[in-house]
Amino acid sequence: IGGGSLQVSFGYSDIDETTSARVGNSVDINQNTASASNDQSVNVAAGNDLFMRTVLGAIAAGSKLTTSPAADVLIVSMDTSAAIGANSRVRAKRDVNVQAYNEEDVIGVSVSIAGTIGGTFAGAGAVVAYDLDNTTYASNGDGSTVDAEGNVIVFAEDRTDADIVAGGVGASISLTGGGIGASISASLLDKDTQDWIGSATVDALGNGTAIEFVDG
Repeated sequence: IGGGSLQVSFGYSDIDETTSARVGNSVDINQNTASASNDQSVNVAAGNDLFMRTVLGAIAAGSKLTTSPAADVLIVSMDTSAAIGANSRVRAKRDVNVQAYNEEDVIGVSVSIAGTIGGTFAGAGAVVAYDLDNTTYASNGDGSTVDAEGNVIVFAEDRTDADIVAGGVGASISLTGGGIGASISASLLDKDTQDWIGSATVDALGNGTAIEFVDG
């Protein structure tokens, strides 16, 4: 404890995920449903579910100059898509579902503590940065034909729950010393979520259980 003290803590996480489900171009599925079960459905679904927890800490103590920076950087990119390709023909006795789904549950915590007794200065700094770049697409391609005696669903959704926490405490017990604590937390969310039906023929007779979706 007779000198200065430096404690550095740094964390870096980079997650890059690609998930896709697809009926290819010019594909025929269930074109003869005469003998099919009434529960026959076609499901084209892709999903990503991210659960992430990061905790960083830096503690420094001394009798002179004391510093303890801590930084946590989180980078997440998830590309999720579900599609029926161009010029394909898809039929089902019940439902045809094309769904893409992303969900992120992220907590990032960075804490820094610096203290000195009789020293000149104690500085603590904590930073958390979260960068999210997602695409979530569900589509029905041009020229395709989709027939369902129940429902036809083309749906994309991206849900994000992010808690980013940073804290810094600096303390100096001295007549001439000083202490400072600083913290910064920053989140950059860039999400592109789309669902669409191209120039296609889609028939849904609605003979089945009703399905409710929130639009917007």
